Amino acid sequence: MGEDFDASTRFNSEFEIEHAVASSVDQGEFEVEQFYVDHDFNRHDRLRTGLFLIPAGFLNEHHEPTHYYGVQRNFVETLIIPSTWREGGVNLQVTNDAGWNFTIGLSTDQDLSAWNFQPQASAVRTALDLENSNIAPLQQTHQELQLAHAQHPATFLAIQYRGIAGLDLGGTVFSGLASNSADPNANQRITLSEIHARTDWKCFEFSSVSAYGHISNTAAVNAVHPNASLPMPAAFEGSYVQAVFIHNLAGLQSMNPFLRIERFNMASRYEGVSWPISTQTAPLLADRVTTLGINYYLTPRVVFKIDTQHFAQHRDYNRINFGMGVEL
Repeated sequence: MGEDFDASTRFNSEFEIEHAVASSVDQGEFEVEQFYVDHDFNRHDRLRTGLFLIPAGFLNEHHEPTHYYGVQRNFVETLIIPSTWREGGVNLQVTNDAGWNFTIGLSTDQDLSAWNFQPQASAVRTALDLENSNIAPLQQTHQELQLAHAQHPATFLAIQYRGIAGLDLGGTVFSGLASNSADPNANQRITLSEIHARTDWKCFEFSSVSAYGHISNTAAVNAVHPNASLPMPAAFEGSYVQAVFIHNLAGLQSMNPFLRIERFNMASRYEGVSWPISTQTAPLLADRVTTLGINYYLTPRVVFKIDTQHFAQHRDYNRINFGMGVEL
């Protein structure tokens, strides 16, 4: 839903009903994903305030099924960069005619007191469980604005360059001192940085995303939770490379096979952990996934998808996915 108040000021919002049904006895939920006002000072400078998506990676701001390859979103932009990741705040967007776009903002921060040190051992049995488990650092701790604590606002800077046709380069740094730490005596800062690139060459498209996150003072926090099955990590990271063959058919149709290789590690480094972390009591936190599939576009806004995914370590997660997507 949206409204143009005048030539310079507009309202935008996005409401979602997840999993077809939302009620007290069903798995679904109703959510407000975006709710913000834009004001253009001129054709280059824009102020945005409200509930908005953090401009990180390729998918977070543009996460409709027609915008990505594969039935499910990739793991790097799900477990390392959460999708969809929204915060309340204000940001300034500045563009120029050379193709540069800068976004600097203040937003709500992370609530590290929400960390679950003892998740249920049976909570993750499939790859779909992994995507929806909320065991990743930013999945667990971002506040989504509802009754959000904002004692220490986070800051972020995103840079995008699209000055050359067929080239898309960018990166984001998000950092904030947690309003609530897992240990009240420890001041904790969570930082996420990412870089992404995409380019076209003849009938091929190549893209890549690399992300790294860090949480400070985790040794003090983990010391308060000895023998935790899921200690708080000091670092988490992931990256992927993807190649797509763009095969245009009659009219607006296209048949686009793709290959994506990605790796993720939701706990690439621990501090203050002297006990072994057993995969029997904690979900698998790291893996390498190869996805091979096809996106068939009936039009640019109607897509049918099929893919197969193979996990290097957790092979019982291997799956075949079928899906369709429509963008209105």
